[in-house]
Amino acid sequence: MSLYIKTEDYRKYGINKTSDLERVRAVVQQELNIAPLFVSFVNRREFIRVDFVRPRRRRRRPRGRKHGGRSPHRRTGT
Repeated sequence: MSLYIKTEDYRKYGINKTSDLERVRAVVQQELNIAPLFVSFVNRREFIRVDFVRPRRRRRRPRGRKHGGRSPHRRTGT
């Protein structure tokens, strides 16, 4: 589950779109009073995304036909 906070809402704490993530994490963690937090910027740093569990890595799509499976461009008939 993620919480999205508008970056402008934290301007009173000295947070802006150019702030580094360590500072943002420290301020959000102090404000929400929750120990392990993971923060990231989304939508051109317009929002701060707060995750309460470690976010999973994105899956990489296999390239080519090394991994088998059906081709999306399969020919049917002759």
